[in-house]
Amino acid sequence: MTVKTVEEDALVKRKAMKEAILSGDSTVLKFYENSVVLITGGSGFLGKHLIFKLMSSCNINKLFVLLRPRKGKSIHERLKSILEDPVFKLLHNEKPDFVNKLVAVEGETAENNLGLDEKTWKMISDQVNVIFHAAATVNFKEIIKVATLTNIRGAREVLHLAKASKNIKAVVHVSTAYIQATKRNHSEVIKEDFYECPISPEALIKLAETVDEDKLDAMIEPIMKEWPNSYTFTKAVAEELIRTDTANFPICIVRPAIVISAYRDPLPGWIDLKNAYGPSGLILGAAIGVVHTFYSKSEAIIDYVPVDIVNNTIILAAWNSFDRFKNGDKKKLVYTVTGTKKPLKCMDIERMMNSKEINELMPTKAVWHSFAFTTRYKFLYLMLTWLLHYIPSLIIDGCCLILGEKPKFFKTYNMAYNLSIVYAHFLNNSWIFDGTNTSNLYNKLSNTDKIIYNCEMSTIDKEDMFFTWGYGIHKYLIKDDLTRHDYAMKKQFYLKIANCIFFPLYLFGLYKLASMSGILIFNILIAFYNNILINFLKC
Repeated sequence: MTVKTVEEDALVKRKAMKEAILSGDSTVLKFYENSVVLITGGSGFLGKHLIFKLMSSCNINKLFVLLRPRKGKSIHERLKSILEDPVFKLLHNEKPDFVNKLVAVEGETAENNLGLDEKTWKMISDQVNVIFHAAATVNFKEIIKVATLTNIRGAREVLHLAKASKNIKAVVHVSTAYIQATKRNHSEVIKEDFYECPISPEALIKLAETVDEDKLDAMIEPIMKEWPNSYTFTKAVAEELIRTDTANFPICIVRPAIVISAYRDPLPGWIDLKNAYGPSGLILGAAIGVVHTFYSKSEAIIDYVPVDIVNNTIILAAWNSFDRFKNGDKKKLVYTVTGTKKPLKCMDIERMMNSKEINELMPTKAVWHSFAFTTRYKFLYLMLTWLLHYIPSLIIDGCCLILGEKPKFFKTYNMAYNLSIVYAHFLNNSWIFDGTNTSNLYNKLSNTDKIIYNCEMSTIDKEDMFFTWGYGIHKYLIKDDLTRHDYAMKKQFYLKIANCIFFPLYLFGLYKLASMSGILIFNILIAFYNNILINFLKC
């Protein structure tokens, strides 16, 4: 595969999708005809793409986007800023009037009543037909109080809004495939079903509302010891709200695995800047020659899913929930978006990163030779981190201080280390996710809807997906000029020579420094011993 073939394939698929939309044969599009939709989390990576997909494929009457003022920007300024993202480029060209259907509403997911005033609450509840709840704090290190109020109380308030809505047709709660990716369930099949909840959601919300942070963390720590972070724990608890809710309307859960760049829709590899702080950031660091060691097991299965496949599933889930409910089937289904049928292992990623095809994506903005060592042993990873990251960064930052420049390399490497540790649980363990409901959903679709809303991961070649992801990282995160491939390869050649020269000198310097330090320490110990011996003889 090449950049050219990926872009050509995207154009072919985009043309087929347009024809399918215009054919009028889509059952799904008929469901959304003139609907009023509410999206929470519309400013996030998943939410932005969901807005794009709904507006590009469906004849939506109105789309409410829940936003909060932030960094001095009003909700209307934030919406305008969101719409400047490249994901909306094609939509601005083809359907420029779509912006008139977007309505920013001021609110906060973590607040009671979603932070909506009485007038706005009534406006939405009077009009809304479909609610997509995608808002969450995805910070794995988030304190339990904030994670609870955002991920659990937020879900409860969405349910309250849905119950108050007069014309509700479906509610989709976006969770994560990793809610049961616990230490106990290592290598187990995670079913598309509800699991036993470790604590009552209402009890945890009450604690978060009344108990101070430190005390709450101490209280919850024994309960969440099986979970790797507050994100997966609170998402697991939030699902209990959906399971026990007695409201009489269609509702379901979509559990995506690790969401990466778009596969084809709207643009191959589209990704937003926030992804630099996730797995894409690690790939980016290795590409530009900054990150040189990874902490992972080669045989560990890592489940990546493109954002367009995920949002197709979310859109279809609402339609299918309504269709089933209308026909008397009120069971709440869980749809897992997973690549389990074509599992991708860490060793596959390592192999693909060193393949000839990926050389076409060699960045012109590389700062050093691109190489990396992978290890499953934490002690060796720490040694390599100091050897390849921390010590060089301290040397470079020292030179920056001497030259009057701001030091930044140690901070960058510390961020890379923290990112690796945060994802260590997922890169060193494996889980198999059952995706039967999602496959059944795909098989239920007409041929027309399969073209518009492909949700079946088995239809995607994993190497093609990885190449497209790399392409997206270079185009949207590094913002590199991929037409200068020859220059990038030549630069990498010279950086490799430089690495071969400087690395042995660097190791020799460390050896000499360690030897001198050892001799110094030995002489200090001898002097100390002699002093003790002299004092003893004087006695």
